Amino acid sequence: MTRPLFDVAKEGLVLRVRVQPGAGSSAVVGLHGDALKVRVAAPPVSGRANDALLELLARALGVPVSALTVSAGVTGRDKRVLVTGLDDVELARRLEVAVSGDAPGARSRGARTARRGGRPGPRGG
Repeated sequence: MTRPLFDVAKEGLVLRVRVQPGAGSSAVVGLHGDALKVRVAAPPVSGRANDALLELLARALGVPVSALTVSAGVTGRDKRVLVTGLDDVELARRLEVAVSGDAPGARSRGARTARRGGRPGPRGG
């Protein structure tokens, strides 16, 4: 990653996230400009997508859900998530792993084929 996906604040680190709610599955899928892009299966109803987002990020970053709070963008796709308990160097390292597809909750390139029982799709993947 060339530019950090987060800002340093008094309370902790503020991660920029772009969320696609109501997706087929929940996963960290990469970057969206200067934000982390994630898909969550939960619909954007009664805060369910936000809860699913925090659970996914906790798993991908290896932190408890209690270390994460949606600090801005509660009703939008572009969110700010406050991360506590990690310093900037460690968060950057864990984000690098999450984006590379090696973290729990991150989608690997083979995930689509594996879900289909190993059969390639109509376009070969």
